[in-house]
Amino acid sequence: MLNIYADCTAGTLTANRLSVAILKMPIMNNPTPEQIRAARGSLSQTAAAALIGKPLRTWQNWEAPIDSKAHRQMDAALFELFLIKRNQLSTNA
Repeated sequence: MLNIYADCTAGTLTANRLSVAILKMPIMNNPTPEQIRAARGSLSQTAAAALIGKPLRTWQNWEAPIDSKAHRQMDAALFELFLIKRNQLSTNA
């Protein structure tokens, strides 16, 4: 078993004497339906969902109005992944 632990003072992850730099990325909050629609742009909901491996219905629920019965909150990590795959968020520190 690989022993991995975070060294907060050095800013690295250490795994059996192998240090890997932690990506320095902004902390994100869960996006609003408006932010999700804006990030999707002209990409179809079907294509956007497929890009992050989710069903179309899930994507539609994320974009549904907050007061809608169908609305579901998109996790910030999935939104971040979507932005990275769409080249809308840099992974460079």
